[in-house]
Amino acid sequence: MDLWWSGKHRCHGGNIQVITAPDGWPLWSSPVRPGREHDLTCARAHPGLLDGLAEFIDDDHAVLADLGYEGESDRLTVPIKTRSGVQDCSMFCWPLLVIPC
Repeated sequence: MDLWWSGKHRCHGGNIQVITAPDGWPLWSSPVRPGREHDLTCARAHPGLLDGLAEFIDDDHAVLADLGYEGESDRLTVPIKTRSGVQDCSMFCWPLLVIPC
């Protein structure tokens, strides 16, 4: 089995997690992980990452993430799926971001 093969994209690749400021400025990036790994699996592979983001969240700050982080919706703000299962980008369409509310 080739860990760097992405079945979704049908090619070799890697997965890098990036945290950015609201203006897109990168604040942190992870080392590359195998492309076959899911986004949430990659985020959980970095000790303290999700816990650190959870500590950042308060009434004035939120962490926005895409649907790949749906399993952490208690800590991260993720988009809401429509009934058809299609991502509704009218309000929420973003990569993993750290922003003030």
